[in-house]
Order: sequence, then structure tokens, then C-alpha cells
Amino acid sequence: SFLGYAAIFACIGVGLFFIKRVYGKGFGAGYWSLSFLFSSVGFVFWSGLVPLKTWQYFLAGEIFHFSGFVVLLYSVYRFAGYPFRRWNIAILLAIVSLWLSALVSFPENPNGATFFLRVIRSCIFCASGFLVLFKMPRKEITGRRMAGTSLILWGIYNLVYGFIRSDALVDFIFGLLPAFQILAAFGLIAMMFDRVRARMEESDRRISQLEKLLPTCSYCRRIRDSENNWHDIETFIEEQTSVQFSHGICPDCLAREFPEYVRIKKERENKT
Repeated sequence: SFLGYAAIFACIGVGLFFIKRVYGKGFGAGYWSLSFLFSSVGFVFWSGLVPLKTWQYFLAGEIFHFSGFVVLLYSVYRFAGYPFRRWNIAILLAIVSLWLSALVSFPENPNGATFFLRVIRSCIFCASGFLVLFKMPRKEITGRRMAGTSLILWGIYNLVYGFIRSDALVDFIFGLLPAFQILAAFGLIAMMFDRVRARMEESDRRISQLEKLLPTCSYCRRIRDSENNWHDIETFIEEQTSVQFSHGICPDCLAREFPEYVRIKKERENKT
């Protein structure tokens, strides 16, 4: 079962990696891909496929899972538009300290340490879901609801599934884990599409604004925007579109500004 999980998570990670190649930077798919791939490696260790002692493959799997969850939380935080701050390091150190304390106490109290580890994971998932649901731009509705709800359900599931003792539901409960993860991945991808659509709509709005009648000064030819501010033509167009200007000189201006150069050039052309 753990190897099956590893295969599912690896495929999701690879898919997110190719989406990153399509959309480039700024969309979070690279971090999300890394998160799922870390979890996949963790499940490989937990499956016992790697010939290690019990505590060694447990620890290795826990390290990869925890790393993947932290990367997921950080990626959602950055995707929501928040810049990196120094206090982010303090929060990370606090989470790592709690996680290490649970690992250290595992030999003496395995049940308590396991529950504590689940609580830490659940907090990470619920915090990620909260950021998605309430801190993302309101226009990105479709993916935000799916991803945020799935992450919160993932966190709740991670906290309570160990207390379910029904043999009739064991397979169903075990299958909910990849189900929530797949839904979360779909939601993250949908958020990317929402953001792409929002950027396209903004570009269309700017193009539409340029296509309308622009008020210009009769003397200096500067352009007035909707907020009654005046801009040079080049500055205005560069700010409203992705167009960049390069400079040259037309034949009429060349003749007017540099008549001697034009005269010498014509004489040379006539001689040849």
C-alpha cells in the first residue's frame, strides 16, 4: 500500500513539474512538485523496500514527509503573494523544534509521539488551507475553494484516521489519503489557471484602454490617464503593455536636424 502511495505521489509530482515547465516561474508548481516528490520518497522508505532497520526507515520516511509538508506550506504562502520575511525563519525553527521533540520522545512514548507528529502535520495542512481560502485573491475562486477545502480535510483526516478501528472501512479510509491529495493537487492547478485567466483579463483591459481615444497634450504630446496624471507616450505604453521602445531617427528628422550629414551622404552616393 505504501508503494502504491509512492507511485501516486510521484506521478502527481512529475505532472506538476511539467506544468511548471509550461508556465514558468511565479506560479508555485515547482514547489508543489517538490512537495509531492518528497512524500513519494517517504512512502518508499515506509514500505520497507529499502533494507534498513525499523527505526531507520521510519526516521527517513518521516524526514522526507515532514520536508514535503513544510515545502507545501511555504509554497502556498508565497503563491498567496506574501514576500519572504525574517520571521518566516523563526516560525520554521519553531515547527522543526516541535517535530524534533516528538521524534526524541518516540522511543519512550511511541503512541504519544505519533499523535504529536500527526497534530503537527494537521496544523501545517490546515494552515495551508486557511491561506488558500482566505488570503488568496478573491478572483481566483474555482481553484481556491477546491485546494483550500482539500488541504483542510487532509489535515483533519491525518489527525483522526488513526482512531478509526472499523475493519469494514479500513480500505476506504486508507484510500482517502491519496484522494484528498489528488483533490488538493487539482485545486492547486486550478488556482494556476485562475491566475493565468486573471492576467489575461488584465492584459485585455489594458489593450482595450489603449484602443480607446487617449487624451493628449496639443503641445508636448503627453498622455493623460484615468487618474488625471500626465505621462510621456513611451512611459504610458510601456506601463500599460509589454511593449518596449528602441530609438532611431526617421529620414525627415535626419534631414532637418543633421542637414550637413545628409548633404555629404548624398554626394557620396552620387559619386558611386
